[in-house]
Amino acid sequence: MTVIRLLVFFTLFTFTKHALAIDRGTCYTSAFQGERPRHGQCPCPRSEGSVATLSASEQEAASTSLVIAQPTSLDPSRLNVEAPVAKRGFAYNNVTLVNMFMDSVRCTECSWAYNWDSTDNGPLRHSPSFVPMLWSPATEHTARWPQNADAMISSGSTHILSFNECDRPDQCNLDAASAAAAHVEFVNRYAGRVKIGSPAISNSAVAGQGLSWLQLWVWTCDSLGCEYDFCVAHWYGNSMESLLNLVASVHEICRGKPVWLTEFAIDDGSDEKHAAFITAVIPQLDAIDYLERYAYFMIREGRFVSGSTITLSGQAYAKA
Repeated sequence: MTVIRLLVFFTLFTFTKHALAIDRGTCYTSAFQGERPRHGQCPCPRSEGSVATLSASEQEAASTSLVIAQPTSLDPSRLNVEAPVAKRGFAYNNVTLVNMFMDSVRCTECSWAYNWDSTDNGPLRHSPSFVPMLWSPATEHTARWPQNADAMISSGSTHILSFNECDRPDQCNLDAASAAAAHVEFVNRYAGRVKIGSPAISNSAVAGQGLSWLQLWVWTCDSLGCEYDFCVAHWYGNSMESLLNLVASVHEICRGKPVWLTEFAIDDGSDEKHAAFITAVIPQLDAIDYLERYAYFMIREGRFVSGSTITLSGQAYAKA
């Protein structure tokens, strides 16, 4: 009997050990259009303007190392886990351009879209999931937020985004403590219904902006009880290392929560330069297991599309 019991115990131990050794490595992917709103504006102006850029003094270059996802040999059909979602998405103002892009190239890695607003302003074809944003706690945004967010969630939205770059005076323009209190007031109510993002930060290295603002927000949220499932950041510059370091630093500040990169681009350059950067950086972003979503800035006339033509940068974004 003792031998039989030992054999049963060993069998159960071995089964349990292998059942728990599940590698949740993922392979995600993301896209966008126009000019993002500035402080005092409602999202999102239809005009085609210059992209936001940071000066050299504002570019953050943290040195935190990255964690690389490891592949798994297990059969995913046998695992009781959520299916991986492609990381790549669109930042847009004009939904027509997103639909034209998807009609033309059918980007299989483009799974989501947002427009800095709380409603999609028109149906997205080919199933990119829309992610509503509460751009700021100003009345022109909060007055529409509950109705729009509820409608988008009822239509299938599974994530929402909090405020846009409160760390910068030309964007949401709010100190970390006030942003945390407003997040609790307007965003916490959706906890449990959808996944919630933190306010998006810039990669400015100016005191009180960028990562330092995010750190203060996280600390304040410890006492106020902010509900958030992932942290959101933006990056503009010319160094891939700077971009990857920013993502790692946000992950660390947010104590291991996933990261979304909802705006990123190199400083103004030709479409060819954007295409080359996209081709080089996307494999790096896809390899970061805790980076859940990203969106290049942005899908608009001259970036990704030109008239009815998909540009080199658009082709690179679809195929990388």
